[in-house]
Amino acid sequence: MTPTVRMFSRGAAVASIVVLSTALAGCSLLNGFIGTDVQGEGESTDIFSIVVGDCVNDGVAEGTISSVPTVPCSEPHDSEVYAAVYLEDQDFPGDDAILNEADTLCLAEFAGFMGVEYEASIADIQYYFPTELTWASGDREVLCLVYETDGAGNSIQTVGSLEGTGR
Repeated sequence: MTPTVRMFSRGAAVASIVVLSTALAGCSLLNGFIGTDVQGEGESTDIFSIVVGDCVNDGVAEGTISSVPTVPCSEPHDSEVYAAVYLEDQDFPGDDAILNEADTLCLAEFAGFMGVEYEASIADIQYYFPTELTWASGDREVLCLVYETDGAGNSIQTVGSLEGTGR
């Protein structure tokens, strides 16, 4: 299954996050480490075991990953899974199509979780998404993650859930 300026400038960031590949045999996280697991504090959790409400220390990573460190949301963490959305069951549409759809679906879920529209928020998103390999085994899930920024687009750790914060 895995941004940072403002809405359309953040679209580039979202595209960066979408480029993050999560590889649980092929999940992707938009932002960075190809063929590696994300390192950080927390219990290493298989990417396919991550669910809405989990908090992770994944940094803003890119590339294909198979596990990420999870921590209780009451502890400092990099991001929180705020939605799980599903892509249409069809032939593998390609990474660009998946990223575009993930952007659309995750952004649609943002305001309901955060209590503020994406464009007005200082938070940003990234997601874990299927790769061609996981797609072939039926993976259609995109996990949407939110992370807090300092207002200038720099990722900062959060303590507690971002749900309903209106930030």
